[in-house]
This record gives sequence, structure tokens and C-alpha cells, in this order.
Amino acid sequence: MAIFVFGKNSDGVDNSIYRIAESQAVYDSEKNFLDDLYDLVTVSDSDFNSVRLGQKHPLSKTGTNITYEDISYTWTSQEELTEAISAKVKTLDTWLTANTTSGIRTTVETFKNYLSGLDVTTIINDDNTEMTKSLEQYAEDNGTTAVHDLQLF
Repeated sequence: MAIFVFGKNSDGVDNSIYRIAESQAVYDSEKNFLDDLYDLVTVSDSDFNSVRLGQKHPLSKTGTNITYEDISYTWTSQEELTEAISAKVKTLDTWLTANTTSGIRTTVETFKNYLSGLDVTTIINDDNTEMTKSLEQYAEDNGTTAVHDLQLF
């Protein structure tokens, strides 16, 4: 089971998600805050992966019930995709600089290096005019474990 971390007393408050962890063990080793400042909700691995891969966003919660918003992607230009990749790499770089001893550091580095090495001309071109999935899903589909921003404690 996975853990979603929401703002304290945030029932019914949209976009109050703070972080996600794939397990209690990862949560315990990565968190850098006091538990009593947040509401923790245990979720299924399936729900965790839907968020981690950018398919859904935890919009709000009421108690232990989470309302999700489906997310769709349509990357139609190489420039747009390049900008998204650059923004993600920058976020990962910032986190890596600040988190030299994290247990997920190697996974984050591998994902960042994968994104940095992508050739967008092989993804969006005359034969394939769009990409309709998140960067995280694309990486997973191509054998690289993805890391969502919400996993970056």
C-alpha cells in the first residue's frame, strides 16, 4: 500500500496533495517533516501508479476517500515537448542537488538522465505527429522507472 500526504485538515480542499510515497517504508525514510502537520491517506498501488505516471491527479480528499481528476496529454510539437522535458529535468536537478543521501536518489538520477537523452525528433515527426502520454508514462513504456514530482520529498 502507498501513502498520499495531504495538507492538515484539508478535507474538501482542492489540490491539497503534498507528496506521495510508494510504501510506508519509503515514506518513513524520505519524509522531512512532522507527521502531525499533514493528513496521511493509505491508497492502493494502482492508485499510486496512476498518479506517479501522470494519468490521474488527486484533486481532493474527504477522510480516506480521494477524488481523482483524469489527466490527458497531447504533445503536438517538438518545441513543446522539449520545453516540458527541460522543465522536468530542471526540477529533478534541483531536487538532486538538495538531496544527496535520499534512498530514491539513484532512481531520480536515472530518470533525469533518460529524459536528458531523449531525442524529441524520434517521438514527434512526420510519421508520428503527436504524443498522448505523460513523460513519466513514456519513460515507463520504454523501460525506465519514472519519478513524479510529488515523490520528491
